[in-house]
Amino acid sequence: MLIIADTIPRELQRIIEFLNEQMTPAEILGLEIKQFIGQDNIKTLVPRVIGQTTTADATKGVNKGKDSNWTEETFFTQLTAQRGVGEAEVVRQLLNWLKPQMTRIWYGSGRRGSMVPVFTHLGVEYFLFALWTTGTVEVYFQWHKYKPPFNSEQKRMELLNRLNQIKGVSISPDKISARPNIPLSLLADKKEYQKFVDTYKWFIDEVKITRSDI
Repeated sequence: MLIIADTIPRELQRIIEFLNEQMTPAEILGLEIKQFIGQDNIKTLVPRVIGQTTTADATKGVNKGKDSNWTEETFFTQLTAQRGVGEAEVVRQLLNWLKPQMTRIWYGSGRRGSMVPVFTHLGVEYFLFALWTTGTVEVYFQWHKYKPPFNSEQKRMELLNRLNQIKGVSISPDKISARPNIPLSLLADKKEYQKFVDTYKWFIDEVKITRSDI
């Protein structure tokens, strides 16, 4: 089942995510399509898929039957096929920035390809976010809340507010313990891409500063 609208309110998002995590093998998803008007009155449609959570994947057993994890090569092949060259290039830029700083890049398994940058500081691993071949960035508030300094709601709210500075991003404050999605297409704009990178530069710096004081 697919629910399509120009705006899907938070209450309906929660219902879609809950139902999709409970239903198997059936699937219920939301597709929010927002219109943005840029310079020279150019209109852009930005789709956002709602309901594809990792919990839903586990419930439906999408990992079964796949013997090996995704790799960088297979991830980009699928991302390009599903979302086009533009969004694949955004992820390549991110990966080029991330690789020198990360301990490793973790690739998931299952029907949808996922990529998670991981860095280690003072023996503790931090998973920044997940990139999906479906064209979304999954923000990891749910995992951040267990490790300093983002075990503080105030710090997670600061992260949320920084991400919300990206044009087209509007994460609700009630998501600071969840895993909300950002459409990857929003980062195709250089200014918005830089806001995203600057946010996670700040994230990494905050981890290093805080844990060096422990």
